[in-house]
Amino acid sequence: IALYVGLVFGRDVELDWVQLMLNILLVVLAVVLGFLCARRFPRQRPRFSRIGQAAGAALIILGCFTNGSSDAPIWTNSPLWFAAIATPCAVGLIFSMLGARLLRLTNPEAVAVAIECSYQNTGFALTIALSVFPPEKVGAASGVPLFYGVCEVVLIPIFALCAWKAGWTYAPPTEPLCTMLLNDYQPTEASAITALAEQGPTDTRTVHVQIQSTTSLTDFNGQLGADRDAGSTNGSAKWKLPLC
Repeated sequence: IALYVGLVFGRDVELDWVQLMLNILLVVLAVVLGFLCARRFPRQRPRFSRIGQAAGAALIILGCFTNGSSDAPIWTNSPLWFAAIATPCAVGLIFSMLGARLLRLTNPEAVAVAIECSYQNTGFALTIALSVFPPEKVGAASGVPLFYGVCEVVLIPIFALCAWKAGWTYAPPTEPLCTMLLNDYQPTEASAITALAEQGPTDTRTVHVQIQSTTSLTDFNGQLGADRDAGSTNGSAKWKLPLC
């Protein structure tokens, strides 16, 4: 952070570096503990998720209250400030989508990359703003992640809906909106490989696909138009499929 601010803006920023490192360590610890708890208690994952969402909502409420009661509430900023905060989210969606397509990712994969690139952890940024900056600068600092979070809530759903209607996602664009939101269209391992085989070869390159023993191998025998690897073991099989 110090290197970035110094090189880009040519000025020093007063930060509590000890508190900053403690916050980072706390986040890492929370991620590790969350992963271990989810592995140890898989049936409690929905409850863990609700607790995390409640904590995030409480943090946003605290940030709004802190910003609104400070000497620099968010609504006192100029239109240029709002444009500067919103631009990275919008530009990130566009350029990451174009970059993913240039790398020959499929449309659903490119949409996922675009959303992941533009969606930032504003909760962590808000935590830093509330705990690291001096009290007189907390209001101004907290406004940035708060408004960027608003941009995410507005721009990313609009982008996702446009991608869905354009046929760039796994969800059929003819589905009703409520049906699309409530269902899971992520392809399974079996359906993805079957669809790959049905497309036929469009490239001379090949891709090796391994099916684990949890997938019925008879679903693919004789219908993939691919060569099965006789060297498979442990209940798995390998096919060499044309890369589409």
